[in-house]
Amino acid sequence: MKNQLFALLLLPACLSAQSSTVTRSLESFDKIGISGGFDVVYLKQGNEESIQLDLKGIDADNIETSIKNGVLKIQTKKGSYNNFSAKITVTYKSLKSVANSGSTDVEALTVIKAPEFEYASSGSGDFKGELDVNDLDIAISGSSDMKLSGRAEEQEIAISGSGDVDASALSGNTAEVAISGSGDVKLGVKGKVKTAVSGSGRVSND
Repeated sequence: MKNQLFALLLLPACLSAQSSTVTRSLESFDKIGISGGFDVVYLKQGNEESIQLDLKGIDADNIETSIKNGVLKIQTKKGSYNNFSAKITVTYKSLKSVANSGSTDVEALTVIKAPEFEYASSGSGDFKGELDVNDLDIAISGSSDMKLSGRAEEQEIAISGSGDVDASALSGNTAEVAISGSGDVKLGVKGKVKTAVSGSGRVSND
């Protein structure tokens, strides 16, 4: 009897720790907003917009995905969620910007191709990806690190925290960098570099 009771008590915990994979079709979007503490959001270009949730310890109903004015918002419902894992894959047709306001890492699985691309981070989530863009605008107000490769002809990078940007493998013509913290920026541009640094941050151009 005691063993049966113990098994019943363990059942909810076991169920909550189960893994699940859910795929949702999406309406058209070209911007992404992420808030929360997911493990990672993968980005890839495809023919149909969709989002895949690979979850453990949290129900898919507690992950909200909505689209308004072309912005795909990804967040958890209000509440307390502990010890869960969420790996999310977003398939897009075109992508103009990503805003990350949490601790979620973002990784581009395919090259991000666009005339202009903006990335803003106000948390601790990192970003890794290859770009093929004309204009790149990066704004970091947290501790996010970025590792970039590919091409971005005109680059604007602003850091007001401790985040680092490694763009040494990102070719380009010009760059403007503003740092008001301890962040470091490594560039790989062949033309003019304009910098404004107030703090212990550093800018180098390889």
